[in-house]
Amino acid sequence: INELPDLQARIQVALFNILQEGDIQIRGFKLRLPLDILFVFTANPEDYTNRGSIVTPLKDRIESQILTHYPKNIEDSLTITEQEADIPEAQTAKVKISDLVKRLIEQVAFEARASEFVDKKSGVSARLSISAFENAVSAAELRSIVNQEKQTQVWISDLIGIIPSITGKIELVYEGEQEGPFQVAMNLLDKAIRTQFIQYFPNPEALKKRAKPTTEGKPKEENPFKSITGWFDKGNNLNLSFNTTDKEKIMLLYKVDGLHALVKKYFSHANETEAALLMEFVLHGLSTFSLI
Repeated sequence: INELPDLQARIQVALFNILQEGDIQIRGFKLRLPLDILFVFTANPEDYTNRGSIVTPLKDRIESQILTHYPKNIEDSLTITEQEADIPEAQTAKVKISDLVKRLIEQVAFEARASEFVDKKSGVSARLSISAFENAVSAAELRSIVNQEKQTQVWISDLIGIIPSITGKIELVYEGEQEGPFQVAMNLLDKAIRTQFIQYFPNPEALKKRAKPTTEGKPKEENPFKSITGWFDKGNNLNLSFNTTDKEKIMLLYKVDGLHALVKKYFSHANETEAALLMEFVLHGLSTFSLI
């Protein structure tokens, strides 16, 4: 029985005898039907406005209460989303989504659950990740249709398409409302990129701490991002709009000094498409660390 508190009190009372005695008695008749039934009830941990509640005598007759929890790691979360997301075959054939992008989407949900702007009582369900996954694929498909491309992949820039999935699935506390739903969603996406970035590349903040000069006046460890940040420091910039074609995007990414070399250094087996996605990821990652 789903959402037990929604049942009217008199219906809950009618369950007493079934749960306690295991039978049904019909008034006025000497008839007793023995039952062999297992009841499983579900209910949300918090009662919402105008919601009912489980009557105390019924709760007393429920033998065990099991409190569930959100996925505790990315791997479990990925499995749930993969199982539940509704992606038609036509989309699957046209749009590829990498493991990196999948992990970024899951990380958004983890960041939302830890955010001070998100209401902890309301929580952040697995539906956020599922909806975001579907929207990310749809955003990439829309772009490919506009650009008349037969095939594409979900780029980091396509993740702007998951913002409605975030704003539609989280309840904000007062401070979050003041910040604004869109800004909170963008911050969560930035935090997800920042968290996942150090799983793929060296931590820029750790490099800053270790980059103190030696007696010779040279840093102890060469900063792998130096060429990239230097290119932007010279006044160069990169315009990767949502409707940029895949070919144009790859050509633009190759203009950044040291970007392709960095990706090849850490991911030597990546093909052209994977390398291009990682190159874009590096730029977004460095931006979240305020280096470019």
